[in-house]
Amino acid sequence: MRSKINVQLNKSTLIRRTLSTTEVTAETIITNSVTPSVVDNENERASQNGKCNNCCGGHNIEESKILKSILSNVIAVKKMLEYQEKENQRTLNNKHNETVVTNFDLVLGKAFSKFRKLQKFDEKLRTDENARCQNEAALFLLGGATPKELIRRGLKNIFSDKLAMKCSWTGRKNNFVLSQLKILDILKVAVRRKFGAFTDSEFQSELGLWFRQAKLRFDRSRQKERQDENINEDLQ
Repeated sequence: MRSKINVQLNKSTLIRRTLSTTEVTAETIITNSVTPSVVDNENERASQNGKCNNCCGGHNIEESKILKSILSNVIAVKKMLEYQEKENQRTLNNKHNETVVTNFDLVLGKAFSKFRKLQKFDEKLRTDENARCQNEAALFLLGGATPKELIRRGLKNIFSDKLAMKCSWTGRKNNFVLSQLKILDILKVAVRRKFGAFTDSEFQSELGLWFRQAKLRFDRSRQKERQDENINEDLQ
């Protein structure tokens, strides 16, 4: 994959250089086509043959229009190639980042139920680059059809509903503060890698909604557990 991207980059660079040369040549021709020396020569020929003057002038105008059209097309193609080159480079960088992860031994296991343990894990993410890369890749691989789906899968992987009930972005009402957690920054990076542009405001909005619904999910889970217990008792 890397070799293919490198070939694309080399081809794009070669074509871009050729287009740059063509662009300069076209500009030179356009300039020369309307320089005073050319006009003077045309006037001299016109004085010798009045019938040809209007014809030659018309040819120069048409020639200039054609060359300007060619130059405009060259510039447009050049811009497209520059954009494609940037996209190829971005893909190459992403592939490089993916190859950093060789295993997942530093990825969190089950969702945290105690904030103290989450903080300890978060400190490791700040100081250990390998741990950061592994967890970013793990969150990215959770997948999802939309940013919202990936965010919710990631949060479910990090926070138990019991802990999520005690958390908020700013820590109001004596809740645990979420805004300083490195793991959430890593989740945001994973979302942007998969879906492209996704603003901080959109990310915080999805987080806020998920944490506000934590108590509802927790109560439903407890209710289901009690129902399952009752069913098991009836079967015994």
